[in-house]
Amino acid sequence: MIFFQAIKLFPLLFLFSFSVLAAEIDDDSARVLWSVVSPEFNDGVNAAVASAVARKLGKEIDFYTAPFARSLIQLANGTVDFRAGLHRNAEREEIIHYVEPPYQHQSQKAFFILKNSPLQLKCFKDLSGLHVATSINARYHARFDDDSTVQKIPVQSVEQKFEMLLLGRVDAVIHTCTGAVSVLKKMGIEKDVRIAAFSLFDNNPVYIGISRKSPLMEELSQVEPVIREMIESGELNTIIQKKYPADWEKFCLSP
Repeated sequence: MIFFQAIKLFPLLFLFSFSVLAAEIDDDSARVLWSVVSPEFNDGVNAAVASAVARKLGKEIDFYTAPFARSLIQLANGTVDFRAGLHRNAEREEIIHYVEPPYQHQSQKAFFILKNSPLQLKCFKDLSGLHVATSINARYHARFDDDSTVQKIPVQSVEQKFEMLLLGRVDAVIHTCTGAVSVLKKMGIEKDVRIAAFSLFDNNPVYIGISRKSPLMEELSQVEPVIREMIESGELNTIIQKKYPADWEKFCLSP
């Protein structure tokens, strides 16, 4: 009797299992994408770019806030699906798939010094021997990153960089110009700091990067054409320009 009851229940169990499987497939297709932004820029350019990409892909998005170094760990272990605002290097290629083309071909890495500083940074060689505050694990420009004559002092946040500058613990701060101007304004110290005449600008493309452990890697044939169209149509550039701080052109070069 028990055997025949089990036979009768088998179709029901099969249908239940199929329903669960179908639900899992549906859940996966509607899966929330995760990106990451720095705490100072939770409503900045990178968040706007990532949100726009998710909308075009028809997916929801949520964000972690984390210092840049931690965001690389999140990309490495797949906690984060993708992020914007990345420069490319061989080491990162192991954990990140870079979407071609870059959405910006140039990114101004500006040097900030105290308003009353006697320093005159007019060319690259003027950086030799200086102590420059950087972000942990950040890449700025190949020439700067590889130059051992510049004493780089890595810290977690942009605010920490400027705090060290105000305290005289470093000679200069390096950061993406528009982002740094936003932080200066938030800190209320734009009158205490000036931008050096020299900055790093050329041959410094900016990418969207996908974690190699993200399920998005299985959707590259759909994802990459969408992002490429957003770049080539100018849609992403329009979104980026709207996120720049007010009067940014007084301080920064146009990318």
